Amino acid sequence: MSDDSITHAGLQYDWRPDAFLTRAESRYALKRLWSICAGVDATCDRPVMRIPAASRQDVERLFDASVNDFPFVEVERVLPIGASNPFDTETLPEACGVAESASREPGNGEFPFDLVAWTFLFLTRWEEVHRPQTLDAHGRIDRSGLLAVRHGFHQRPIVDEWALVLRAWIERLRPGVVAPLRRPTLRLTHDVDHPLRFPTLASVARRAIGTALRSNGRLDHVVRESIHGLRSRCNYECDANYRSLCRFMDFEEQLGLRGHYYFMSADPSTFDDGYRLQREPYRSIIREVQRRGHVVGWHPGYVAVDDAVVFQREHERIARAVSDIGGDANHIGGRHHYLRWNPATSWDQWSAAGLSFDSSVGFADCVGFRCGTSHPYPVFSLSIQRELELMEAPLHIMECGLERECSGDLNVMRSRAETIVNRSIAVGGQCVVLIHNGHDEATVAVLLEVIRDAMQLGIRDVPQEPVPVDCSFRRTA
Repeated sequence: MSDDSITHAGLQYDWRPDAFLTRAESRYALKRLWSICAGVDATCDRPVMRIPAASRQDVERLFDASVNDFPFVEVERVLPIGASNPFDTETLPEACGVAESASREPGNGEFPFDLVAWTFLFLTRWEEVHRPQTLDAHGRIDRSGLLAVRHGFHQRPIVDEWALVLRAWIERLRPGVVAPLRRPTLRLTHDVDHPLRFPTLASVARRAIGTALRSNGRLDHVVRESIHGLRSRCNYECDANYRSLCRFMDFEEQLGLRGHYYFMSADPSTFDDGYRLQREPYRSIIREVQRRGHVVGWHPGYVAVDDAVVFQREHERIARAVSDIGGDANHIGGRHHYLRWNPATSWDQWSAAGLSFDSSVGFADCVGFRCGTSHPYPVFSLSIQRELELMEAPLHIMECGLERECSGDLNVMRSRAETIVNRSIAVGGQCVVLIHNGHDEATVAVLLEVIRDAMQLGIRDVPQEPVPVDCSFRRTA
């Protein structure tokens, strides 16, 4: 072992002064790779596998590759002999190949790709801070410029998939070192933008007018909408959006899930409903969610991501609301409104506020694995170069993004959602799904069917013990 090498459990990273990662970044990513690969409970008294460090040139080569030139490797050529392909694709994107080692036979226990740098790039969203990006109308990163999207592997948990390959080699070299594959789970979340469809009498009138315009003046439609609105104003439990929340909780309880309900504390604006958490009936709604054993979280308003004063004010409001219902205000998590997450500042902001987790990092107009993983993980601050006391639970499926990607075709939506969920299951991950209350019922029904089926599939079909395989190393190129 050289003086520059960094070790963690069963992995050794051959860091060098000209490596792409700093030593602090390397230690973080090495620890995260081991956790995904071997399990947090796995222990090892000495390194089993050595991983070479890629240079900045090696990494930049990946980002500069044209669509037709991006390197992929065949799964069967990087898996041990006799191991079956656990994925639903035949190739893997090359994970930071190191020029002087990528063509070697790793019979000496050296893995031929820098999975440490690969893990770091995806978990930290490095490219969104350090590579040129364009923004959409809401100030979010335009996904079309991202590495995984440009080369067509953004709908795969590519960090987890490479970790499974590494896991197979470790299990062969040191049987019994890796922990049993995690049992796959689902996290069903809800951004409660509008707890009520009819929060005021004015909203009843507005929706009646909107119904008249959409139905070409059909009086029966207008009357029905108005009656629903007036009934809701008399008793909020009759409101369609509240009933939607209750149906979600019923569904989750039937499957043994704890739903996550993220409430807003913003002032009224063009993009924010501006409901008051301390007032009725919102206080009662939050209390009911908490009473039924689900998670109450925070959904910061549209401008909070850019304004520290607004962020703090809204955080104080949600913390007070959680405390009022007997919850733990010191362990609040949630997700940014419109997914307006800033890769350079948001995690630092959330950590400084004492928040426990974020679940904002996903795609607004499609589904997939923006962080390359389906495992929640502690985040790393690129600005202060250290791991934060904040977990990221990446978002994989949002019903709005699913609709946009599939043009509203229910059959295509079902197939796409099943693919994402099944890929999470295959790597023992946690698939995070977002469904807004009051959303289109047909879309919601499709997603709930996929979730119900996946829960049963995951419990029945995913092995809970590692499967021994013949792991003689093979040439990868």
